[in-house]
Amino acid sequence: MVIEHIAGDLTCTVEAPTPLAELQQTLGREGQMLALDPPDDGGLTVGETFDRALFGPRAHRYGLPRDLILGVRVRLPDGTVARDKIWEYCQNYEKRIKDAGGLDFQLLGIGRTGHVGFNEPGSSRDSKTRLITLDSVTRRDAASDFFGEENVPRKAITMGVGSIMDARRVIMMAWGEGWPSRSHCIAREAQSLARR
Repeated sequence: MVIEHIAGDLTCTVEAPTPLAELQQTLGREGQMLALDPPDDGGLTVGETFDRALFGPRAHRYGLPRDLILGVRVRLPDGTVARDKIWEYCQNYEKRIKDAGGLDFQLLGIGRTGHVGFNEPGSSRDSKTRLITLDSVTRRDAASDFFGEENVPRKAITMGVGSIMDARRVIMMAWGEGWPSRSHCIAREAQSLARR
């Protein structure tokens, strides 16, 4: 969906699942265009175009897709939800993902305990957004971000493994001491999750 088009500013706010043809039509009403001409069968979305860096001959004159972006808004779970509203919040979060046509991209860190997002080891492959209890190692590792372990929450809202793996593209990152020796285990686990 095209959210806002301010022709005088040459800016447009659009959701990733918007068909590229719809965006071009909206811009065309004001004599404007998105300066991309990717090979398209008519079904590409804005998100796919930018995610896969699809472009055609216009890129030589106007630049690559990434050169046309002024900003990106990322939707993260809200950790300030009142306790009695968490279940409802998590259900609505999943519904918003579904209503937006799914997730285009997930960029996640892998924690020292092997957690992905805040899904601790043992989380179900089909899990969805929910409240979880953080492992003590996870809390210790996060202490510097909270000015001390005593300030780290004991619980957190996390997208589930199922929600994460439903994304069109997932990148998991790990760094720090000991990761080279463990990276083969992580790669195997990521492959097994992708095959589910």
